[in-house]
Parts: sequence; structure tokens; C-alpha cells
Amino acid sequence: MKKILIFIIPFFCVSNAYCQGQKVFIYGEEGLGYGTHFSFKTAVNCISNDHILSVSYYHNSRPAPDAPSDYRAGLLAGLPKQKLNMFGLMYGKVFYSQMHTTRYTLKGGIALGNARTPANYQENGIGGYIYSFDPNYSYSYHTVFNYGMVLNPTIEFPVGTGFGFSIGAFSIVDPVSSSVGVEGSLLFGKLRNKKAGKVIK
Repeated sequence: MKKILIFIIPFFCVSNAYCQGQKVFIYGEEGLGYGTHFSFKTAVNCISNDHILSVSYYHNSRPAPDAPSDYRAGLLAGLPKQKLNMFGLMYGKVFYSQMHTTRYTLKGGIALGNARTPANYQENGIGGYIYSFDPNYSYSYHTVFNYGMVLNPTIEFPVGTGFGFSIGAFSIVDPVSSSVGVEGSLLFGKLRNKKAGKVIK
């Protein structure tokens, strides 16, 4: 994970320097998604003219694919989850509505991170009373490096100059556990010009 951060930080710094040298919009994004996986997303976006650069982080999870069929979660723990932590570097195009009150982004790029999958299930030798509180299996996580492609088309609604929201779709195609779904996000930062009704131009 440290190697991934070392790769991403210089990219983000270069992108940020480029953006600050233009008449641009730099804003953050926090959101949730659902589809084949439950997803949490955080991102920093930079729009310059009709182009967008984005550095994002996705935490995706789904039920563990190889959990025993008789696994019982108990009251103190949930079902085992496969977890994917992926950093995305994306570039794309921005399109505007006729009234310039909404904009559409089509962006995609590479994703790097890791995948943690429950493994080595061991049945717990405990009584039926304890079963109601604790899982009947213990397990460890098997962690591997993961990579792939990320796609993220969205529709953005800049409600004000510094606040808005977006809806869209996400897909991360990778060799461990590809995901696809819909998402909703809150936007904050410099989203549009101060002129009422205009998001950029």
C-alpha cells in the first residue's frame, strides 16, 4: 500500500499544480454505492475547460465467496466480507447541459490496491449457548495486490458555488473481484462560477 501511495502522490501534485494554473474547479467528493459490492468512495476532482482529472479511493466489500454453508454470524459479529481497497487515477471529458446548470462527466483510468479475502476457516469448538453470541467459525485474511481499470460516469448538480451532489455509476474490472453498481455523492469545494445559473462557462 505504501508503494501505491508513493506512486499516486506525485501524480496528484502534478495534477493539482496544473489545475491551479488554469481557470478551473477543484472539489472533493464523498459517496456511497451499491451493486455487486457495497462501496464507499472519496475523491478529489479537477475540471479545466472540458477535461477532468480525478484521484479517487474506493473501499468495496461483498460477502466472502468461500464462506462455509453452515456459517452462523452470531450477535456480536457479521458475516465474513471480502474487502477491496483501490486507488483510481482517472481522466475524462465534461459535457454541459444547455442551461449550464448540470454537467456530465465520462472518466476512466487505472486502479491499484489490494484485496483481502477471508480464508482458513476453523470451526469453533464451543457450546450452543455461545453460538448465539459469536460466529461458529474463525478465519484469517489472505491479502493480495490488486489492479484493474475503473470507469465512473456521473451527472453532477452544483447547487451552489461550494456545495452539490452527483449520481452515477461505477465499475472496477480486476482479476480478483470485479464490481459494478450505482452511486450517489456529496460534492464540496469550488464547483462553479459565482454567476447564478452557470456551472462553469
